[in-house]
Amino acid sequence: MPGHGLLCGEEAVVGQLNYIESSWDRTADHIAQGRSLEEAIEDPEYPIYPGLGAERLHKWNIKVLYRQLKKMSD
Repeated sequence: MPGHGLLCGEEAVVGQLNYIESSWDRTADHIAQGRSLEEAIEDPEYPIYPGLGAERLHKWNIKVLYRQLKKMSD
């Protein structure tokens, strides 16, 4: 189970893992290229995790990843 929401199967867990890894990698690329948080948030190429209203957390997820990765790179 992904930690929040309903019980799910392996397919949902793999989908969420892929979303997190893709978002992490994309955010790391933005930081490596010197882009700001605002520039990262406006990137239309980020994956959006579909379903159950998770889309509303899209920008928040980018902010959290950006801040975590930025601390690691400083």
